[in-house]
Amino acid sequence: MRSAIAAFALCVALPAQAADALRGKRLYLDAARIAGSGVSCVDCHGGLPGGAFGIGRAANDPAVIERAINSIAAMAPFRGRLAAIDLADLAAFIGNPAVRVPTRAFRQR
Repeated sequence: MRSAIAAFALCVALPAQAADALRGKRLYLDAARIAGSGVSCVDCHGGLPGGAFGIGRAANDPAVIERAINSIAAMAPFRGRLAAIDLADLAAFIGNPAVRVPTRAFRQR
């Protein structure tokens, strides 16, 4: 009972980690290397927006990605390789495919 209360208190005390669309973009384009899956999302779904196979349904909804990974044979390489935060980041990118890499402002001399 104490461990359940402690776990609940820990969950309540820690702030939720916001999804990172830019990190999701990196995963989408290079999961083969980053997650060790051997394939990347872009290999089958193509570029966003307009990606193939109904990928738009996963916009901002990591549960859709998780269900697809667990039920679609072609997505099996991702099973056990993507954590919940990875799925959240991927969903954030699918929801915001125009996310841009931040640029640094340089002063001209």
